[in-house]
Amino acid sequence: ATIQNITPQALLEVALVENVQRRDLNPIELALAFRALADAGRTQEEIGQQVGLERPTIANHLRLLDLPKEAQEDVESGRLGIGHAKALLQIANPERRRWLRDRILAEQLSVRAAEDLARDLSGPRAERAPTARGAAARGVDPNLRALIDQLEAHLQTRVRIHADGRRGRLECEFASPEELSRITSLILDGRRL
Repeated sequence: ATIQNITPQALLEVALVENVQRRDLNPIELALAFRALADAGRTQEEIGQQVGLERPTIANHLRLLDLPKEAQEDVESGRLGIGHAKALLQIANPERRRWLRDRILAEQLSVRAAEDLARDLSGPRAERAPTARGAAARGVDPNLRALIDQLEAHLQTRVRIHADGRRGRLECEFASPEELSRITSLILDGRRL
């Protein structure tokens, strides 16, 4: 054992670094520890060196603290992973962010599907992004809405159904020939055109 004279500030930093190096901390606990170290005057680079992580990892964890409390609780409990949380952080609009969070949890979306939806919700067509209230306000049949949600989760793209009596039209959005190929492969059960 060694005896050292450590200032209260340095003692706090040593305790935080020791706690961060434990393997059983959840991402929010790590983020709070990193914030405490940053508040103590450490840069992200210095924090990374102290705990053996890269600076981008520190930055990504700190960004988790920008999530609303309910999403932070989901990350803490493991219902949302860091990848899902990063997808949520792409969306500035709180209502759209909440809609995506609810959808990730309800449909257990993959990180990739969450990222794709986040891009759609924050991209140039974001003003047309679906919301639960918006669908209800437009009088969309709940069964039709559920079908659309299932198709969007499976195809990982925006889907629209236009129904008029017995006839209708199904629309699936794509942004590139590769995405069209991916969607048609899913529709055709793995076969490519």
